[in-house]
Amino acid sequence: YKVLLVPEVATLTQVGRGLIYNQIKGEEMIKFEVEMMKAMISLEDYFTEIALLCKQQAVVLCDRGVMDIKAYMTDEEWTILIDDQNTNEMVLRDQRYDAVIHLVTSAKGAEKFYSLENNQARSEGLELAKQIDDKLISCWVGHQELTIVDNSQEGAFERKMQRTLEAALKMLGHDVNVGVYKKYLLEGFKEEDLKQLQKYEKFQVEDYFLEHEELNVENKLRKRGQNSNFTYMHFLRIPGKTPEKRVQLRSQLSARQFRTLIQQQDPNSYPLLYNRYTFAYQHFTFIIDDIYNLPEKYTYLRVETDIEDSSKIVFPPFLKVAKDVTYDFNYTTFSISKKDRENKK
Repeated sequence: YKVLLVPEVATLTQVGRGLIYNQIKGEEMIKFEVEMMKAMISLEDYFTEIALLCKQQAVVLCDRGVMDIKAYMTDEEWTILIDDQNTNEMVLRDQRYDAVIHLVTSAKGAEKFYSLENNQARSEGLELAKQIDDKLISCWVGHQELTIVDNSQEGAFERKMQRTLEAALKMLGHDVNVGVYKKYLLEGFKEEDLKQLQKYEKFQVEDYFLEHEELNVENKLRKRGQNSNFTYMHFLRIPGKTPEKRVQLRSQLSARQFRTLIQQQDPNSYPLLYNRYTFAYQHFTFIIDDIYNLPEKYTYLRVETDIEDSSKIVFPPFLKVAKDVTYDFNYTTFSISKKDRENKK
C-alpha cells in the first residue's frame, strides 16, 4: 500500500504560532473551531485526491478526525458550529471516515509514559488528559467501525501499535489475528436502561440480503439512519478456515447505488429491521441490535475484543446476558433472516 499521512491541524497551527485557545472564548472560540474544521476537511480531501492519483492501492491515515473538535467544546457550541456549517454528525462521523481507531491516552494505565514533550499542541496534565480522552471516545461512539486500543495488555507501546496495525489491516479485508466481535443473546432488554450510561447513540437500521452465487457468502446492504439522515453500506462476508477468521469487505454507497442494488434482494430472506444502540463502557465498544420484524424476537449484544474469556469482559450491570452465540451459525443474522428457518428446526 501507498500510505498517506494527514498531519494534525492543531500541531500545524501551533508550529505557525496560531494556537490561541487561551486568548479567546465564546463566539470567537466557535469561529476558531469552524476554521480548524475547514482546514481539517481541506487537508483530508487534498490527501484523498492524491491517493486517487496513486498507481497502487493507497490508504489515507488521519492523525485526527473532525469529530475530535467536539471534545473541546460545550454541546451548545458544537450545535452552533455544525448548524453554521450546514452539516450533521452522521456526515462528519459516519460518512467521512471508513474506520476510527482510538488509542487510549497513556494517562490511563500507562501513566509513567505520559509526556507533553512529544506533541507541541498538547498542554493537558494527567487528570485533564483522562477527561479529554473520555470525551474523545464519546465523540466517536456510533461509528460502525470504532476500535478502542487501550493500555491493558503487556508489551506496552509495541503491543499497542501491533493491535492498531491489525485493526487497520482487518478493515482492509486482510485475514489477521485480531479481536473478534463476541456476540451474546440478551434477555429483558429495555432502552430506558441505557439512560444509566453517560452517552449512547441510537440508529434505525435496515439490512437486506442479496443473492450470491456462493451460498455461504453473506452479501448484504445496510441502510442506517439517525435524525432523518442516512448512510448506505454494502457488506460482503466471506467464511474463513475457522469462524473467527471470516473476512469482511465493506464499502459506502450513495442512495442511488443502494436503490439499484436492492433490486437483487434474495427472495428467500426477510429484511432485518432493528434499533441499534452503541456505547462505550470500560474501554469496550458495545453494540445492541434489537430486531423487531421477524416471527421470533432477537436482541443481540456485540463487543469487539481480543479477550476470549467472556468472564473478563466488563459488561454494564443492567444488561442480562443469556447466552454466548459468537460462533453459533444458527444465531447469525444471515441464518435468522431465512424464510425457511422454521422448517429446518
